Order: sequence, then C-alpha cells, then structure tokens
Amino acid sequence: MVRCWEMLRSPDSVFEGIFHLVRNLFNYSKHELKVMFRQANLYLRHPDLRHKTIGMVFFSELLYHPEICQFFVIQDILQVLMEWMSQPYPLIQIFSVRALGNLIQHPFEKNILEPLLMPVLNCACHEKKTVAKEAIRTLRFLLRHLEIETHAWKAVNLIPLLLKYFHDDDIELRNTSITIFGMLLKGLKEIRNSNMAENILNSLVPLVILLSNDRTKEVSRKTLDSCVSFMNWGGFPSNLFDYEMYTSLHSMYSNICYVVMNKCKQNLPAMLDQMLGFLRSRNSSHREAAALLIGCCAQYMQPEVVTSKQIEEVFLGLRDLQGDREASVAQAAADSMEEIFRQCGHRINPDLISSQLLSKAIRRISETKQ
Repeated sequence: MVRCWEMLRSPDSVFEGIFHLVRNLFNYSKHELKVMFRQANLYLRHPDLRHKTIGMVFFSELLYHPEICQFFVIQDILQVLMEWMSQPYPLIQIFSVRALGNLIQHPFEKNILEPLLMPVLNCACHEKKTVAKEAIRTLRFLLRHLEIETHAWKAVNLIPLLLKYFHDDDIELRNTSITIFGMLLKGLKEIRNSNMAENILNSLVPLVILLSNDRTKEVSRKTLDSCVSFMNWGGFPSNLFDYEMYTSLHSMYSNICYVVMNKCKQNLPAMLDQMLGFLRSRNSSHREAAALLIGCCAQYMQPEVVTSKQIEEVFLGLRDLQGDREASVAQAAADSMEEIFRQCGHRINPDLISSQLLSKAIRRISETKQ
C-alpha cells in the first residue's frame, strides 16, 4: 500500500496509483465494494472533467473483482464500455478497454461479448501506442471467450500491426502480439487476404530470433508451429522449433535454416534485411541471435538468390558488431563473418576484408589441405 500512496502523490502516476489502490484495497474485504462502485458511477456523470476521469479510473479497476458481476447487470456495463470505446478521446478509450480486460477475466457467455470485438479491434489499430497496447492486451482475453474460427477473419487487418510489435521493447506488448497472431492463424482456415502468406513469411525471422530470449521463446515456438500449419508446409519436423532439444543456439538455427530455406529460399534477401535490423537491436540477445542466424544462412547465399551488394551489407553489419560491449555478440559476429567469407568471399570487395580475417581463412585452408 505504501507504493500506492507514493504514486498518488505524483500527477504522472496518479492513475496507476488508483489502479493499485483499488485492486489491493478490496483484496482484504469486499464489504464496501458495491458502495464504491455506485460512487464511481456517480462520478462518471459529474460535469467536472477531473471528477469524471477519477470516476472512470475507479470504475475500470473495480471490474477486476468478480463480485461486481453479482451486484450489477453485466449487459449495462458492457454497453457503457462500448460507448467509451467510440469516444474520440484516447484516455477514455484506454480506460474502457482496460475495464473490459478486467471484466472478462470472469466467466462469461460467449454471445454477450461478440458486439465488443470490433470496438476493441478499432482501438487496437489506434495511432496512439498507449491505446493500441491496452486494446491488444484486452483482445487476447476477449478472443479466448469467442469462437476463434468464427471471428478470426475480422482481425486480419490488425496482423501487420501485430508484426510491427514483434520488435517492440515492451515485453508484454511483444508477447501479447505474438500470442494473438498465433491465435488468429489457428482460426483462419484459408488465406482470405492476399497478404496473409507475405505476413507469415515476414514473421519468421523475428519469431526465430525471439526463440533466443527466455521471455519470448515459448510464445514464439507456438506461433511458429501455427505458421507452418497455416501454410500447410510439408516436410517440417514437428519439433523443429523445440528449443529444448538443441544443444546450442547455433545448432538450432542451422537446423531451422536448412528446413526453411528448402521451402522459401527466394525470400532470403528480405529475411536478411530483417536480420540486419536485429543487428542494431538494443537487446544484446537479439543482436547475438541475428549474427548467428546470418552465419547459418551463408551457405544459401547463391548469386541467383542474394546479390553481392547485399552480401557486403551483411558483412559490414557484422563487422560493426566486432566491438560490441557484449563479448558473446562480438564472438557471434566474428564467427559469422568468417562463415560468410568462406562461402561468399569471392563476391566481397577485398577492401572490406581485414588482413586478420584473410590470414585466418588462409590458415584454415592450409589446415584443411594437410
């Protein structure tokens, strides 16, 4: 509770302070819950915007408590939340989708929630990230209450935005976006949108790289399996993305590259561009994973697939990581540079190759001949 009071003292954290206060206050006693909810409802009708906003915050968080469902008509509450979502004010939209997310933690009849799907999807596509994040979080819970096979097609236009959040620094937003993408793929029985195959191909590199992160690897594995199932790709081992069966990240990426490149080698240039982006990530595990993944792709960089210009761009991207503050990243970059030089060295401008790397390559060739 001490933390709640500290947050309430600051204008920047007053709303979060109220959220924590309401949640903790009624964990000990539900005696005044009904009275508090009615009081919040009165504040919602207050002409003063400050009072109205405080009422909305209390109203939203009180819905976290399942006892509310016993005291009030749920249909009336849902109607209020739908009206809030349609308001042109981001703060009101945030409170409305947060309130719905709290409310649907409790058991519900599926048909009563169906009218809420489109308003939540509209908020999930909002230009303000704060609104979109809250709506995406709520959408995950909402989809679990609905028949995904019936409703997944309604969310197809959200998929490009979900893919964008695969790169986000916010771990909750990243994981939730990955989870929803996998849920939608399970609900879509066929490619209803000409961009669906492209969206799936664009998701592969981020998801494979996120297999390297302890906080994202399980949701990434499940969603990669959903991608393979949706595309109906035969020849994929059922445990290809099972990170627990591999002895190292390099061995996992080598296996994945071998299988994936046999299916979609023509997409390697676009995939390499994505890997280059991850080389610049602020997350060291992502930089290391991208460097390793590039090295595993080196043997598939034939002239008819990848241009010499792109190979040089990849080579330079790896070279920039040799001074990385994380030793494991620098080592992964050095190893992959060596592998690219071994596979494609004749296509790289000699001026870009260090004498150290050249000497190392010559020494390895001599050792091989002996």
